[in-house]
Amino acid sequence: MKKAKICNNKILQLILIVIIVVGLVITATIGLNVSLIYMKNTTINIKLDTSFENSDIKNIAKEVYQDQKVLVQKVEIYEDMVAVTVQHTTDEQKQELLNKVNAFYGLEKSIEEDVTVENNSNVRLRSVLEECISTLAISFILVMIYIAIRYRKNNVIDIITKSSVKIVEIQFLLLSIIAITRLPVNRLTVPTVLFVYGVSVYWVISRLEKKFK
Repeated sequence: MKKAKICNNKILQLILIVIIVVGLVITATIGLNVSLIYMKNTTINIKLDTSFENSDIKNIAKEVYQDQKVLVQKVEIYEDMVAVTVQHTTDEQKQELLNKVNAFYGLEKSIEEDVTVENNSNVRLRSVLEECISTLAISFILVMIYIAIRYRKNNVIDIITKSSVKIVEIQFLLLSIIAITRLPVNRLTVPTVLFVYGVSVYWVISRLEKKFK
C-alpha cells in the first residue's frame, strides 16, 4: 500500500513537471494570450440613443472584423452608447460597422455626428507582471521568515527549502495552465495569481502545523 502511494506520488509529480515544462516552453516561444485591453487597440464609440445588447453588437462587429479580437462595452449613464474595441480599423470598416448597426436597429446614425474613434497605446504586460511579482516576492520573503522563526527548533533549512519549492511550483503550474490553455491575460489574471498564491501559502503552512504540532 505504501509503495503504491509512493509510486502514485511520483507519477503525479512527473505529470506536474511535464505540464510546467510545456507551459514554460509555450510562454518562451509563442508567448501568453494577451487580452485586447493590454494590446494597442482602437475604440469606436457609437452613440445609438437606444437600448441594445452587447452580444448583438459583438456579432455585428465580428462580421466586420472577422480575424480580430473584439470587445464591446456599454458606456454613458443611460447606456445608450456602445464602445467597440478592436486591434485596428480602416475608414471602410468603420462605415461598414455603422451601416450594419443602423440596419439592425433601424437607425440613421452618421460617422460625422455619432461616431468617435480613440487610438489606445498598448499597456506593457511586463510592467503589470513586474508589479505582481514584486508583491509576491515581498510576501514570499515574509512567509519564509515566519517559517524560519516558527520552526526554528526543527530542521529549518530543509523545511524552508521544501516549502519554498512547493509554493513556487504551484505558481509555475498556474502560469503553465494559462499558457497551455491559451486563457487570455486580462485584469482578472493578477488577482487570480495572488489568490492562488495565498491558497498555496495557507496549504503549506497547514501541512507544517499538522506535521509538527
